[in-house]
Amino acid sequence: MTPEQQLIQQIIQLINSSQLERNPLLEDYAEQFSEMCRLANDRLLRCADYLDKGMRSEAIHEAQTQPDLFHLSELLASDGLRKWKNICIDLELARFQPLNESILTRLRSEMKLEEDLSPLLKEYRRCVYQADHPGCIRILRQLREKDPENQSWKTNLEPLEEAALGEWIEQAEEALSAMDLRWLKSIFNELNHPQRVVAAPESLMKRLRVALMSERSGDLLLEGEKLLGIVRDLMSKEDAVELDAQLEKCDKLMEDEAFLRRPPEWDKTLVSARELLETLGRRRAKQVDFNQAMSGMRDLLEGGSFGEMELRHEWERLEAWEMPIPELLRRQVEETLGAMRSRRLRRAKMIAYGTACGIILAVLVAFGVLWWHNRNVLRARRLAEMEALYDGKRIDELENYLKLVEESDPVFFKSPAVRTLNDKLLANKETFRKMALEYANRRTYLEGIRKNGYGAGREQIERLLREADENATSREEKDWLSSWRNGWRAWESRQVASADGVLARAIRQVDTSLVELRGVDLVGERKKLEALRDICQKAQVVDERASQEVRKRFAETKEKLDARWLDFETREREANEKALADEKAAAERKAKLVALRRDIPRALPDLTRYGQLLGEFLEVGAGEPEYSGYKATYDRIGMYSKAAMLSKFVLVNLSPGGESSRQISEFLAGEAGLPDSVWRADLSRASELMSETVGLRRKVMGLMSGNRNELRVYKFRFRRKGTETWTELYSPEPILEKTQDGVTQYWGQVYWCEKDDKRMSLLHTSRVFADKLTTELFEFERRVSPEDNLAAHTVYLRKLIAEANEASAMDIHLLKALGELRTSEEIDTIPAAWLAKRLVHFLYENCHAELPETTYWVDFAKEIDTNVPWINKNHPETRLASEKVAAFWVKMPDFEPIIRRLEANRALLCASLSFGVQCVGSIQPSGDSGGMKLVSCITSRPDELWVLQASAVNVLPQFKVLSTIGDSIDAESLKRDCFVGMPVFAPARGRESSKVLRNACPEESLRKRVEFPQSWPVNAR
Repeated sequence: MTPEQQLIQQIIQLINSSQLERNPLLEDYAEQFSEMCRLANDRLLRCADYLDKGMRSEAIHEAQTQPDLFHLSELLASDGLRKWKNICIDLELARFQPLNESILTRLRSEMKLEEDLSPLLKEYRRCVYQADHPGCIRILRQLREKDPENQSWKTNLEPLEEAALGEWIEQAEEALSAMDLRWLKSIFNELNHPQRVVAAPESLMKRLRVALMSERSGDLLLEGEKLLGIVRDLMSKEDAVELDAQLEKCDKLMEDEAFLRRPPEWDKTLVSARELLETLGRRRAKQVDFNQAMSGMRDLLEGGSFGEMELRHEWERLEAWEMPIPELLRRQVEETLGAMRSRRLRRAKMIAYGTACGIILAVLVAFGVLWWHNRNVLRARRLAEMEALYDGKRIDELENYLKLVEESDPVFFKSPAVRTLNDKLLANKETFRKMALEYANRRTYLEGIRKNGYGAGREQIERLLREADENATSREEKDWLSSWRNGWRAWESRQVASADGVLARAIRQVDTSLVELRGVDLVGERKKLEALRDICQKAQVVDERASQEVRKRFAETKEKLDARWLDFETREREANEKALADEKAAAERKAKLVALRRDIPRALPDLTRYGQLLGEFLEVGAGEPEYSGYKATYDRIGMYSKAAMLSKFVLVNLSPGGESSRQISEFLAGEAGLPDSVWRADLSRASELMSETVGLRRKVMGLMSGNRNELRVYKFRFRRKGTETWTELYSPEPILEKTQDGVTQYWGQVYWCEKDDKRMSLLHTSRVFADKLTTELFEFERRVSPEDNLAAHTVYLRKLIAEANEASAMDIHLLKALGELRTSEEIDTIPAAWLAKRLVHFLYENCHAELPETTYWVDFAKEIDTNVPWINKNHPETRLASEKVAAFWVKMPDFEPIIRRLEANRALLCASLSFGVQCVGSIQPSGDSGGMKLVSCITSRPDELWVLQASAVNVLPQFKVLSTIGDSIDAESLKRDCFVGMPVFAPARGRESSKVLRNACPEESLRKRVEFPQSWPVNAR
């Protein structure tokens, strides 16, 4: 029973027991079950990935690897587990993820397809081994037909067909020369195969088709001549229906590829026939349409509900057909049109008479209305003029106007409106004369004021104008007052404008000057502000004569100028104080920069202190030549500090559990494990390899599980006394023995067969050796301890597992074991192959990332069968299996280059983490020329100088070798790879990258295949 089955059975028993309370056992079951489902789903996703890549065999192998996913899905679908999900939710246990049924369904269908294709695949492998290329092509086409979605068949088929295409083309040319139709047909079927990938030249295929169709060409020519004669007869008879049918037969004949030779004038006759057919069709359609038009005309005449224009248009359309019209219909239409025309003319004459009478009557009415309207308008205008004269107190003119109205229109004079106006004139006539006298007096005063230059006060002038305006009676009097008032206001406006001009000029000068003061020094600003204040004092004289708006603006300008003056005085005072302070600060800054330039290079190798001094320089050194370089260094100081964290660390190997493993964990948990650490990737890789080694040590113990019959086999040799041939005897349990009278007897169950072609049977020694197995009759070679008599492959496997606990790299350890199995003479062939298969599958399942070659090794291992009676070496199945094992070892590669590559990868990783990198100096300015130089902080001279580069902050950095000749650095490298302030590093003495690489990879070819660690200098790989 597998562990998975055991776990599921325990869960089902627990559910059936109804003891469902949360306890450590239940939690442990839930976590194990959840982990089992998670691992199964991960394997399903891996299978789906294999299927997406077209790797069906790998996907099915992955699914059938223990635990078998198909069997596991059946176990999980059992009735006893349906309650488990709800129990996990209710008790808040670890939840599990159901298996992905869609992937399982897909895997089952792919497995069925793989089983269906299995015979073809076996046949294909046989053809490959025998180099049977035609057989390979035939099998691949069958595979492609049954499995069209798998592109690997096409990929494998293409080179084979390309290689064979030239030979097929030569055969086709020979067959065409000989005109061997049977041979041509065979070649054509091959080149036109539906599953063919590489197409033959189109010109050749066309020639083959023409050659194959040469027999039918003559028969089709005779048939074409016969059809052509029938078409010509039908054209002369103008039989459209039969002609159309024969043309369809001609078209079908032309579609035949074998119709290569055509009768004379074939195309011309067919074109003429089609044109005649179209002409007959148009003629027939025109006759049908004309008959429909005549029927419509008759229906129109019989209906009677039509107009003259409608009938005329229909008749013109009918005549447009240019076809004979019946005389009866023509006469009927013409008579109907004549009668309708006579009625239309009579109706038009009556309408004309009525229209003329209406126009005359309308003219007379309009003339009367116009005369009445003009008389009313004239009276209204006269009344308005008289009222205007009364309102203007023009007494004389109004009396004359009334006399004129009385004489010209007595009726209008007697109207109520005119009589009322006349009565008002008679009542107010004396009052109007007194007002005229008062007006004359006020006018005399106003004339005198104007002559004296408007010397009177404003209130007096306003009073005189008001009194004169109250007594003015005529339009002329009011116009004179208006003119006098306008003149007086114009004089006032000129006075105000003059004052406004003075103030406006002052305002403009102040505003403009204040704007121009921007950027002016304090001395110039003082002179300008004093001049502006003098201008404002002079303009103050005319302030009272100016308009209110300008006076307000002038007051605002003065306030603005005064505020600016106060602000200037404040700024002038502050500027003087600041100048003194800046002078003092500049002196202090200069002294601090001198000290920092001296102390910054001396701070190394203490990168923490170095970063602090750089920060102080950045605070005060803006604008200095070193600022940009120091800024870049300060931004990356954390990255540089982490680069020196492993200066004391030495990693000898990747064995887990030691002091090195503990230190690596501490480094990853500390700053060295941060994203900007140059060591992070390599530390993580080393930690992963150590963790993988621990896991593989546990897993390798599983090689002893299962297959007890293969491992529990005991072996010893015996021979009958007096003979020279030794015989090997195998038993499932240690042979029992007893000694009596100096003779030792052995007995027990042993594997034995009477003939070489028989399988081994488990028999008792009494049935095999009739005279018993004793030292009296036989000589024996066996060890005292039963465990020492175990079969060689069992002893070897135990030794392999025991040595695995000391191995620092399990993949290398197992590869060495495979190499030993290949050359071992102590272990039998079949048990050695059985061990090799287990090791290959173990490497594929656990070390595939490091050893991608195991994908092919697994396929090779599938081809050998170890389930044979290997104890009987002469059995036919054993001999056949031994041959396949020999072929298996031939296909397997030489393991030494792979081992050297893996060892070199791990050696480089250990060496990279053991560089002992430390800070040895920094790049600093070289004089005033803008150059750079190395300022060392150590006394000894290193052999290599490194710099740590990163394209941006928080980007994974990389080392780069700056110099391999100590502290001598060429100017081009400095300019390309360095900037001011950059720390310079060096590996410990004797751990330079070039020396380490030569030691780890002495061969040039090996250096091209190794995987360099992330922290290895990029230009030293």
